[in-house]
Amino acid sequence: MTAVDPIVIVFVVAIRVNTENVLTRDMVSLQRWQRAQAGESESWAHEETWDASDIRAYFEGEFGIDISTFANEKILVVGSGTGVVHTLPIDCYAVGVDPLTNDFLDVIEDSDAHLITGVGERLPFAANTFNAVWTFNVIDHMRNPKGAIDEMYRVVQLGGELYLDANCFSLPSAVRRRMGCVDRLHPYHFAPSQVRSTVGRAGFDISHFEARETRIGDVSGPLKAKVKTAVAKYLFRFQQVTLIGRKPEK
Repeated sequence: MTAVDPIVIVFVVAIRVNTENVLTRDMVSLQRWQRAQAGESESWAHEETWDASDIRAYFEGEFGIDISTFANEKILVVGSGTGVVHTLPIDCYAVGVDPLTNDFLDVIEDSDAHLITGVGERLPFAANTFNAVWTFNVIDHMRNPKGAIDEMYRVVQLGGELYLDANCFSLPSAVRRRMGCVDRLHPYHFAPSQVRSTVGRAGFDISHFEARETRIGDVSGPLKAKVKTAVAKYLFRFQQVTLIGRKPEK
């Protein structure tokens, strides 16, 4: 048997650890992503937009800030869907980007935001355009999450911030990679550490990071939603990650 240089072994192990600790660089197939998007369209097309009190409570509860912090600023929401950008209780210049914008027109026809049909991996804006970028429950739906986070870094201003939340799972990578067999709406199933590491590698300085379990009593909606959350929590070790990253002033 040929001897293997210990340095080579360490190098290979380092590569494997490094790769596991970031969002995968490989994109899912276009067909896989399109199937997931079709499911998302069907799932969200009949949802209602948020009201002002929900938005205020969300930012205070998840990020510990008052929504008025963003008054008179330029805000980009990547993966706007039927979410917060449409009924913001502040005066600001808000832009929403989502590949399914046209699918939601019946729900968001009175949106206060400027809406664009597009994807986070190719944002149609110049560098350093926005004061803040928000992306909530989105990166696990993307075709290339790492590329999208790099794009968010590009378009936010120096000193601007990324506000992100993501559904994650504290499970071994081998298990997470196979979760798509039972969860077709999500092309990816990330660990909390992957999200934090990838945002940091994009260039953001992380000022807030939290991975917490969802309390079943906090889940709104029908019993089906509560049962689904309970299964995710106890069987798949589901956690919600919230993160704030700041683009350094160079």
